[in-house]
Amino acid sequence: MEERQLIDGAQHGDLDSFRLLMARYAGTVWRTIKVLIEDPALAEDAAQESWVEVWKKLPDFDGNGSFRRWLLAIIAHRSRHPTRRQTHAALNSDLKLYLTGDQDHKDQSFFTSNPNLGTILTSLPIEQRCALKLHCYAGLTPDEIALVLRLPPGTVTSQLQHAMYDVRSHLEKNHTTRRLLEHYSERNHE
Repeated sequence: MEERQLIDGAQHGDLDSFRLLMARYAGTVWRTIKVLIEDPALAEDAAQESWVEVWKKLPDFDGNGSFRRWLLAIIAHRSRHPTRRQTHAALNSDLKLYLTGDQDHKDQSFFTSNPNLGTILTSLPIEQRCALKLHCYAGLTPDEIALVLRLPPGTVTSQLQHAMYDVRSHLEKNHTTRRLLEHYSERNHE
C-alpha cells in the first residue's frame, strides 16, 4: 500500500493503516531514539510517547511535506524531553556503523576487525559523534539530522565530513602502526 494511502487511512482513524505506518518507520524511529537516548527504558518510553503523539497529531499532517521529516520532528521533540536529556558520556553507546571510503559496503566484521573504533568514536567532539551516529546508525540524511539536532544543514554536513575524516585518519594510523609492529616482530624472530 502506498504511504499516502496509509496516512489518509490513519488520519481517518484506521488503526490498520496506522500499524502499517508504524511498521514502515519502526526501525528509523528506534535507531534515531537510541542515538539520542542511551538508556533502553527511557528510549522505549520515548518511542511509545512519540507514536502516541504521532497518532494524536496525524490529523494535522497536511501532506505538503515529507512524512518522514514530520515524524522525525516529533521524535526529536520527544527525545529532548527534560527527563531524557543525555550527558556527554551517555552518547558512548554501541554504534553499528561501517566507516571506510565505501559507504555501500557495510557489515559487522568491521567491528570485530577494528576493536579501537569505540575509543576513536569517543574521542570525537560530541556534536560530530552524535551527527555521525544519526547518519550511520539511524540512517538519517544530513537535512533530517539538522532537524533532529536543531542545527543548520551546512553545520551538520561539516560535522559529518570532519567526523568521517577523523575516524578514517585514526583507523589508517592504527593500521600503519599495527603493520610496523608486525614487521618489527617478524624481524626480531628471524
